[in-house]
Amino acid sequence: MTALLPAGSRVTRVRWWAPFEVRIGDRDVSFSGRVLDLTDPLARALVRFRAGRPATAPTEIVVSPTVLRRLGARLGDPVTTADGSGPYTVVGVAEFPDDLGPVVALHPAAWSPSDPAPDTSWLVDLPGRLDGDLVARLNGHGIVVTARTEVAARAPG
Repeated sequence: MTALLPAGSRVTRVRWWAPFEVRIGDRDVSFSGRVLDLTDPLARALVRFRAGRPATAPTEIVVSPTVLRRLGARLGDPVTTADGSGPYTVVGVAEFPDDLGPVVALHPAAWSPSDPAPDTSWLVDLPGRLDGDLVARLNGHGIVVTARTEVAARAPG
């Protein structure tokens, strides 16, 4: 995808759903997981940190306040998944404005799918304005564009 963008563009990938299941007491509890690099300013704009810091390693997680309460955890505590993998260390507590429920953010190095999942998006920062020609070029490659600002008209012809 980056080859289709103008020089100087910045991108970061977000996987909006990844399974994250832990054992609490005698039962398994599933949380909505996201895979994104919260050290990247593009992704960082998707959360509001309340405590701690972004995950910088595959063994670190950032959790919503709801997850922190349900785990009975604190910053620095280890979390082991239901399948026994981990432990992950809780390094941050953040709100996800688009989902105020239980959300766990995983560092991209913690998740290695071989193919992009259908729920994967790219956040893009262009060096200039998004125009209709670029949208058409991306659409021609099966990439759906959602713009935060008005898209400039396509060049005639």
